[in-house]
Amino acid sequence: MDPMTRAGWAACWKTWARGGLAALASVVAATMGAAEEWVRIKTPHFTVISEASEAKAREWATQFELFRHTIARVLPVNPALVDPVTLVLFRSERSLRPFKPTEDGKPAQVAGFFVRLPTRNTIALAVEGARADVRRVIFHEAVHWHLGAAARTLPRWMEEGLAEVFSSFGVAGNDVELGALPGDHLRHLRNAKPMSVPELLAVDAVRFSGKHHELAQVFYFQSWALMHSLLFDSGDAGLANFGKFLAEPASEEGAAPDLARHLQITVGDLERRLDGYLQAKRLNLRRLTIDRTAIEGTFTVEPAEAAEVDLALGNLLLGAARGAEAEPYFHRVRRARPADARGYEGAAACAVANHRPEEARALLDAAVTLPNATFLGFFTLAQVHAQRAATVQLPSEDSHFSAAITHVQQALQRHPRYLPAYELLAALATLLPQANPILGAWLQEGRLQFPQSREIRMGSAAHAFKSGDPGQGRSHLAAARRLISPDNEQARREIESLAMQFDPSAGRVGKPPAAAP
Repeated sequence: MDPMTRAGWAACWKTWARGGLAALASVVAATMGAAEEWVRIKTPHFTVISEASEAKAREWATQFELFRHTIARVLPVNPALVDPVTLVLFRSERSLRPFKPTEDGKPAQVAGFFVRLPTRNTIALAVEGARADVRRVIFHEAVHWHLGAAARTLPRWMEEGLAEVFSSFGVAGNDVELGALPGDHLRHLRNAKPMSVPELLAVDAVRFSGKHHELAQVFYFQSWALMHSLLFDSGDAGLANFGKFLAEPASEEGAAPDLARHLQITVGDLERRLDGYLQAKRLNLRRLTIDRTAIEGTFTVEPAEAAEVDLALGNLLLGAARGAEAEPYFHRVRRARPADARGYEGAAACAVANHRPEEARALLDAAVTLPNATFLGFFTLAQVHAQRAATVQLPSEDSHFSAAITHVQQALQRHPRYLPAYELLAALATLLPQANPILGAWLQEGRLQFPQSREIRMGSAAHAFKSGDPGQGRSHLAAARRLISPDNEQARREIESLAMQFDPSAGRVGKPPAAAP
């Protein structure tokens, strides 16, 4: 989110508009009356909805519960912050096709995909075409889902490396295997020109766009090799020490100094480990024993309700950027379950995506009064109010600003580690002509939770200048500058624009002040 100007806000808002009306009739026809054929398996941590056989549904429910149980042991996170997930099993690729993401206007050539949206995490899988590569993709994305509840935000190389390491998760009876070689990673690494470790560690979400396929492969494969080495080359100590690292909130210094403290690893050590992996003839693995029968004994099986099937299919379409096609599903849920906030929230997301903010606001106003309203409902309502305040010339005391602040606080009370909510507060701090003490307290919490967020630092700088504390404002700007990569010129321009807006005489001369806490 660019917390810079009203024009910037309007540009951000346009990114919601995705999806179209194509193939709506075929989707409805494909699922009309189908709920009677669907089965629902409820596990302690997942919901499986399947049009395939009950046996197939049980098999995949077991696989995912074993995966979750294992990943929770080796990568500890706060279980209360782990979002629920629904697994939707289709009989075949043909029955999955109406719900796939599209490429050049046609359904993508995939047999499964993972929609990772807050409160709407949904996996789609065609069991007839569930190849090993599809399984790896699903488990790779499941690692990202799990790490969303971690105490720290991991650097890109580390999170992608972990996702690759655990994507090859395997099950044999009561034993699970971690660390098997996924695909041809070693062969590709040996044949490719490697990135230096400093280059690898500097990759972030802005620099790494995935445009260059070969470079992207090298990045993923090297990240896998480094994380595999850190986790499995020291016996049980590697996993145990990394678990401690993961459970501790990040420091402002970044991941590298934190790694040095917990794992006694330096950049030079990482270089040597990577070189060693390129020559390795065998990899260390980790096997754990889990009582599979006990896990399967927790499952409940029953026919799926039509509204539950509609909710899952709507979430798949919404995640596939097909919001217009998803909308009828959510409205059917809303009519069938008027006391369920999820139908209202899904329909509101579709309205936002199709440029109907007033309709979205009405739906969300209804949703947030219901007992199962989610943090995302409150957050989206805050966005709707903020967009209204930012795109129309309104006085600072306008109710839309107040409503946006109130609702984003309600979102954070339900999910205190939701980064976009803190970044929205940072945007509001930049937009408001006067400092708001409520925003100041929340921005301080955001800096503690996400010390590597440039957007929070920029909002904090704006708040400090408006509060009459230019020294603190300059300190936050200096911290924001340190958080951008050397080639990210756009971010640099945004920071300098903010500096010129509030402190034009300071420029960029002299030694940057120390970062504020």
